[in-house]
Amino acid sequence: MDLKTAVFNAARDGKLRLLQKLLENKDGHEVTKLMGDKTNGATPLLMASRYGHLDLVEYLLECCSAPVEVGGSVNFDGETIEGAPPLWAASAAGHLKVVQSLLGHGASVNSTTLTNSTPLRAACFDGNTALHDCAESGSLEIMRMLLQFGASMEQDGYGMTPLLSASVTGHTNIVDDLTTHQQTSPTERIDALELLGATFVDKKRDLLGALKYWKRAMDLRHLDSHCIVCKPEPKQLIMAYDYAREVTNGEELDGLISDPDEMRMQALLIRERILGPQHPDTSYYIRYRGAVYADSGNFERCINLWKYALDMQQSNLDR
Repeated sequence: MDLKTAVFNAARDGKLRLLQKLLENKDGHEVTKLMGDKTNGATPLLMASRYGHLDLVEYLLECCSAPVEVGGSVNFDGETIEGAPPLWAASAAGHLKVVQSLLGHGASVNSTTLTNSTPLRAACFDGNTALHDCAESGSLEIMRMLLQFGASMEQDGYGMTPLLSASVTGHTNIVDDLTTHQQTSPTERIDALELLGATFVDKKRDLLGALKYWKRAMDLRHLDSHCIVCKPEPKQLIMAYDYAREVTNGEELDGLISDPDEMRMQALLIRERILGPQHPDTSYYIRYRGAVYADSGNFERCINLWKYALDMQQSNLDR
């Protein structure tokens, strides 16, 4: 491995002592050249900033005279961002202390990527609103403050409201609060509770907790003994889900407690209906359930689920 690649890897991986050792006998001209060179399209400072290595960032700036504005290529969620300055990368990754350090060393808040995205825009990299961030982190008090001052519950790029985001991440305090909020419709309350139940099955592995939230949702569907918000009829039953269909009444729901495997299929059905096949969590938990079947020796169920997830992802790519 050549020196340039070794320096790049050390910066990316946060290995300060290794970096210091690599540079200890190099003259200033050589160090300056290494700081400006790019490996895989990025400088050492850009990589250290992207991954939040504060000690390395400060060492590169103060001891190696790393150029604070030189942009390069960084990857976020499978997407390559070209011409991203170190400040943009740190902002997009949410590394506040690195952002503060870069600003203290003269980084410009107006430096942009090749597509003219600013560091401020990078701080909101997923199009998430502040309410989404609160929902995903469980920050109930901040969320209440934002709502008090007029924040509205918008959808993100996947059509997710903050309430649904809280259901996916399993923050029950947020779900309990937002399901009583005036901005939340009855259908949104039901979807959130059913999705939270699916999260309890697959993420928290709490089947009794899942049943509790599914029962709350079922009660909302059947106020005054009438089906106020009925579940949609499935277009077709899915072989990978063992041809399961969603339960539609309290008696069927109560029967799930004796069939944990059926509960797991219910979670997959609910998640696909509410999130849709485009949301990455939908295919992720199908693959996850297949892996669980493989671990228990049920390879046929595993293969069926994995093939279904693969077809779903391929269909998304073809859109």
